[in-house]
Amino acid sequence: MYDLFQNKDQAAELTSADLKPFTPVADPSFINEKVADLPQTAAMKALERQSRAMAKGEDTQGPILEQIDWQATTGRPIPPALKQELAKARAAADGG
Repeated sequence: MYDLFQNKDQAAELTSADLKPFTPVADPSFINEKVADLPQTAAMKALERQSRAMAKGEDTQGPILEQIDWQATTGRPIPPALKQELAKARAAADGG
C-alpha cells in the first residue's frame, strides 16, 4: 500500500512528514460528466448504437469499448494498435 502514496517500501522508511494529513483538492470539472453530455457526433452516435447491440450490454468485443472510451475522452485519432485490435474484433464478430 505504501507505493500508492509514496516511493517507500517499508513502514520504517516513513518520516513524520510522510504521515501528515493531505489537503484534498476540489473535484475535477468532469467528475460528474455523463456520456450523454459529450458532443453527439455521428461517430459517437454510431458507437452508442453498436454498444447497445452488444449482448446484455456487455462488451464482448473489448477493443470496441476501448474505441468508445478513446473517442469520448480524447480528441485525437485512434492509435494504430487499437485500430488493429478493432479490425480483429469486428472480423471475429462477423464470423471471420
